[in-house]
Amino acid sequence: MTKIKKLHHKRLNFPPQDAQTLREQIEAAPTDGIHDVLKPYQEWPFVRGDMYHWIPTLNRFDETMADAIEKYKLSGLQESDFDHSTQQTLVSMLHFSRLLLENCINRNLYSSVDRLDSLLNTSDPEVLECTLRLLLRASQRWSYQRDLRANQALMSARLMTLADPWHTKKDIVPHADKDTAESAASHANEFRLLAHDKNTNLLKAHGGVVRYQFFRTAEDVQQMEAEGAAPVDSMAVSLDTRKKTGDGGSHRRAPSKKSHSHQSDAGRPSSTLSEGLVSIHTPVCDLGLDHAAGVSAQMRQAFDKLVAQHSVPRAHHFELRHRIYVALAFAAGDSELRYALLRARIYAAAILSQLMNEREFKNAFLSREPNFTADIIGVLQPEVHAPLSVQTAVFLALESLLKQRSEVSGAYVALNASANHGVLMFILRKAFTDVDGPPAFPYELMSALYFFLTAMANNMNGGQLLVSAGVVPVFVSALKHTHSQQLRSIGRAAKLLDYLISSTSSTFPAFCSANGIATLVDRIHSEVMSAVAVSDANPEAAADLTSPVTLPRFPDYPKQLYRRREILAAEQIYLLKELFKLLTHLVQQPSYNDRLRNLVETTLPQTLRTVLNHPAAFGSNVYGMAISISAMLVHNEPTSLPIIQEARLPETMLENLEKHVPYNSDVIMNIPGALGAFCLNDVGMEQVRKSNIIGSVLRVFSDPDFVRILQEGD
Repeated sequence: MTKIKKLHHKRLNFPPQDAQTLREQIEAAPTDGIHDVLKPYQEWPFVRGDMYHWIPTLNRFDETMADAIEKYKLSGLQESDFDHSTQQTLVSMLHFSRLLLENCINRNLYSSVDRLDSLLNTSDPEVLECTLRLLLRASQRWSYQRDLRANQALMSARLMTLADPWHTKKDIVPHADKDTAESAASHANEFRLLAHDKNTNLLKAHGGVVRYQFFRTAEDVQQMEAEGAAPVDSMAVSLDTRKKTGDGGSHRRAPSKKSHSHQSDAGRPSSTLSEGLVSIHTPVCDLGLDHAAGVSAQMRQAFDKLVAQHSVPRAHHFELRHRIYVALAFAAGDSELRYALLRARIYAAAILSQLMNEREFKNAFLSREPNFTADIIGVLQPEVHAPLSVQTAVFLALESLLKQRSEVSGAYVALNASANHGVLMFILRKAFTDVDGPPAFPYELMSALYFFLTAMANNMNGGQLLVSAGVVPVFVSALKHTHSQQLRSIGRAAKLLDYLISSTSSTFPAFCSANGIATLVDRIHSEVMSAVAVSDANPEAAADLTSPVTLPRFPDYPKQLYRRREILAAEQIYLLKELFKLLTHLVQQPSYNDRLRNLVETTLPQTLRTVLNHPAAFGSNVYGMAISISAMLVHNEPTSLPIIQEARLPETMLENLEKHVPYNSDVIMNIPGALGAFCLNDVGMEQVRKSNIIGSVLRVFSDPDFVRILQEGD
């Protein structure tokens, strides 16, 4: 990794004060204190950010990861467990780095992919899962794929190992109860079998088998003899064929019959190493492990024994260790470890779908697990009772798999995406069932669901399928939710509605049929009044934001950086922006005028007047959209101007803009249109003539700070 040397961005994009404070805390904290600083930030608490603001933080994370990689020798397989502080620090940094990639622009600045490559060698399941989730988010950006492809050969081999089938059905299904249709369906799908908690005892009794095959080449033999490896008893020649031996799941094996190697007797003389197929099929209970030790210690004991017993070449150590870990998770009855490894398996497959083109992915992965997409969707069925963390992994993987054209139709069929009674609609309805209650699902699952729906709406008739399934009424009902923890999800529902309306012709009629226009106007009014109440409770902050400020010249990025204060919570700002964007796009569409003709008879004019009267509370983006909506209401229906004037909307806008024009190009560009709308009758013309709005707008172009803003692009 090369250290990020860019210090600042030429654009005038300032971080919120809370974000700047957090960045300073991370930089000032000792290494073992980073976890304590980041622990409260399991969700993204700010408005959308910029990676340029987090360059020192990313450099600090990179240095800390480099130190851990060197200390624990993660250039190869991890040989000793992380101490508690290091493990917590790595998990916190990986988690927060992923939040940055999901919620910031300029994500191409992230350049620690090689550190993540080394962390794949860890034996800690939580660190491995966080690494894979960050890699998955990074791989979805085309600019990162160039960095990933530099290490793709070695990384893809490890990812392929993590994504390999476990072949547990061969050991489990014969002992399972398949009397019911539900049981039969579960046992036909390995993911359903593994994700169901009721199968823990079954897996413990019959699934704890280390199963692995590899082909020892002549080069392996020469290398191991040069390193002084102990020979074993003609493993490649003396092969005992047994039906219960699986294929081991190795993707590096010779096309030979499945077989089981004899174990050398301790006192029997051993022969020289030979090339050929070696099959390991050893129950965990036969390895003589110290069960008082932890799972990681047992894994290393089993690994050392099997490597010595079967003279496993170094190139196969990663695969063998992973097979041992899976078998131990079953044998110990540790459902949490099993779920962690299952999530890692799903994430690894999703990353491969990003790194490989369609032909490569089909040949390398789907040829061995052709029903992968349909199988992981089976985990979402309500009768499986899969953990929410596994369902989160499934949605994140589906987001990536939709980029593989061969998997799109299969995914839609498995989801029953066009049906109102499909699993996708079941989850969406459950997410927005309780109008006044807290979220039915955690933040991680709601985010994964949103990312998947966004990808689906952008992919091959996915938007039309969602509308056909009845997603629009569900999103309209989501606008009625009032719980504070639901605000971000409501904003995302509004954003999806906005995209579906603009991209699918059948969405707007469905939106109107669900009483979406009235619901949207009522929700905007509710949020505006709530924001005004918060602003009135913080008069000093509002006064500070209303007064003009001198923008910095960026002489020293880290020290002399203007901090943008926020009155409202980030979730409320996000929701307001998305609601106003949705309404703005509706009134800007001429074909919707007939349905929107009566907007001036609702609470909307009074709501817009409230926004224009409190510029500090709502920020320049919402303020600019309020001006635009006011103008479009008149342009779409000129006879509504007297109603708008009766609500004192033009008068309020002119009074506030005379005092202070916000530092925002959207506001400045929308002012001429609003003035033109208000001047359509004599009363409006007289109001504009008596005001000093023209002089205030013209002064903008002689103010150096305004000129700098106008030169910036979005």
